[in-house]
Amino acid sequence: MLESALNKLAERILSLDEASLASLWGKYKNRMEHFEPSKDWEKAVIIFFIINAVRAKNHIFNEQILRQS
Repeated sequence: MLESALNKLAERILSLDEASLASLWGKYKNRMEHFEPSKDWEKAVIIFFIINAVRAKNHIFNEQILRQS
């Protein structure tokens, strides 16, 4: 059940546009840097790392495509 939920979450994240995510990077970086013990802060940290994960995945993907060319 947990793995299924994570797979569905990954599918949803993969459907997001990197440019749109990148435009939110600063907002969530700033929010994360201003700690407060709240669910909103926790969600901001998760969102920040999701954005970074998509950026890293795309960077690795593009490097691999270039290597194969």
